[in-house]
Amino acid sequence: MRHVMRALSAAAMLMVAAPHAKADPALVVTDLNMRTAPSRSYAVIDVIPGGAVINARYCISNGWCRVVWDGRRGWVSGRYLRTERFDRLAPPPPVFGLLPPYLGG
Repeated sequence: MRHVMRALSAAAMLMVAAPHAKADPALVVTDLNMRTAPSRSYAVIDVIPGGAVINARYCISNGWCRVVWDGRRGWVSGRYLRTERFDRLAPPPPVFGLLPPYLGG
């Protein structure tokens, strides 16, 4: 039981630290909907114009990326983002056993 509590404590610390991770600048290649959660079924917060440079916090395995643009936080499809080298953004390493609420955790 002690090992389980240590693992949960460490995982909770990772989840708290994740939103403060360094953001990477990314180029938006076309007008792009920023949404409240990582799916086209969620509400659009704003439309980011093509050519804008945004801060990409991280991407998840389904290709959606958590971003900050014009002071707002939201989700965009990573297929329309390019890093400074114009590469696609890579998803972060998985945290096994813990899923955010929108992924069933």
